[in-house]
Amino acid sequence: MQGRTKTHYSYSELKALVDELQKEVQLLREKNRLLLHRQFAAKSEQTTDDQLSLFDADTSSSEVNQNNEKNNNIVVLAHHRKKRQRLTFSDDLPKRRVEIDLDEHDKTCDCCEAPLTHIGEDITRKIEFIPAKVQVVEYARLKYACKSCEDTIKRPPLPNFILPKSFATPSLLAHLIVSKFGDGLPLYRIQQQLARQGVHLPRSTMSTLLLKAADLLDPVYKLMIKQVLSGPRIWTDDTILPKQNDDPSRNKIIQSRLWVYIGGPLKDPPLVIFDYTSTRSSKWPKDLLSDYQGYKHADGYGGYKSLHDTGKIHYVACWSHARRKFFEASLLTEQTGKAKTMIKYIKLLYKIETACEKYGNKKRKRFRRRYATPILNTIKAYADQHAPHIPPKTSLGKAFTYLLNQWHGLVRYLDAGHLTIDNNLAERHIRPIAVVRKSFLFVGSDRGGRAAAIYYSVLGSCKSLRVNPYKYLMDLFERLPNFESKLELSNLMLTRWTKQDDERKI
Repeated sequence: MQGRTKTHYSYSELKALVDELQKEVQLLREKNRLLLHRQFAAKSEQTTDDQLSLFDADTSSSEVNQNNEKNNNIVVLAHHRKKRQRLTFSDDLPKRRVEIDLDEHDKTCDCCEAPLTHIGEDITRKIEFIPAKVQVVEYARLKYACKSCEDTIKRPPLPNFILPKSFATPSLLAHLIVSKFGDGLPLYRIQQQLARQGVHLPRSTMSTLLLKAADLLDPVYKLMIKQVLSGPRIWTDDTILPKQNDDPSRNKIIQSRLWVYIGGPLKDPPLVIFDYTSTRSSKWPKDLLSDYQGYKHADGYGGYKSLHDTGKIHYVACWSHARRKFFEASLLTEQTGKAKTMIKYIKLLYKIETACEKYGNKKRKRFRRRYATPILNTIKAYADQHAPHIPPKTSLGKAFTYLLNQWHGLVRYLDAGHLTIDNNLAERHIRPIAVVRKSFLFVGSDRGGRAAAIYYSVLGSCKSLRVNPYKYLMDLFERLPNFESKLELSNLMLTRWTKQDDERKI
């Protein structure tokens, strides 16, 4: 009879049912451990060889040392610790000299009472913080009239302001942009700061200023996109940018996206641009990269597949993503030997990167091919040997599946010295957005999302080129009203702007 539940099972059916339930319980335990680890454990994925060898349940972890002994050509240079950063003073900082002299009666020798001679001085430096100062600039245009005829009155015109009908100056706009998008301060905190200085500026007015200023920066933003896509390689990733939902039938906010693209000519430091999209559809990166040809560092997002199928874009996968999956598997599974063995192999690849990070592109390519290729061959053979025997739905099975599916992209960084082993550069530039995401909750519209993309592009590029974003934005807003040609506009690009005056770098 259809729909009737079966009440009698054979022994084989019960055994198969128990096995299936045990697998499901194991998967649920792994998911629970992973959620607890992400919520409460340290975020660092750093490991040591002693940590990795602890609690190894099988002998596979010893295969790393055995394979390294066979590959006598693998030579990894010693790691040199980075020097600790010390307190430094910029040469642009003003200095106030305070002289401390002896009293007159102390300027004689205690032994013979002869007068002492000045032989030098000892300098002790302290940092003095002067709070920001707000002042009102009054433009007084002198008027002249003719005494003979009453109809003639002359006065000089106003300068070209960045926002002619607004009270905002370049310095105020730069302060709003850097405070909100660089320092992650919500507008109500900026409002409180200005109020302490005697300026009561509503948040709605600040939002309007930021939207208008973004429209003015749009020509520079488009030139930045063109320059990023002109290079032979780019790094890309995406992150969530919550957008306010105006639909009364939906309670949740809309998860719009910010896509980061980092690149440019090899002779210049890479520029950073962000692209705002309302969804995570593959059509957005496809539209932006429609004319791009070269290498693209990215994660395993399936939406990129149509781009890679064209043959113009060569996908470079991220070893950091592959390592993270084995790291999580080592925390979740009871038999951790295989996961930790893979972590050891990947750690050797990163030691090779550390050894050749100061080389030129040609020498780095030769170094990688000589020393990294044997390790990559060992990793591939190890994965082919063990992956078929691991349940694919477990965390370890998913790690091996990801590794094998992305293998062609994972080894492509050997093709050129200007490529990197991972996509961490893109992740570092989207991390500040994730950190300050709760500071402003959401953007109010697609126009606000595009404005955020423009500002994050400028600030990210300033960070990449070690430029003070406040000074750069100040100069942009002062010169934009007066530019008359595309050549003048191109001179406002960061790569040219820094060459015009090296003192602008921090």
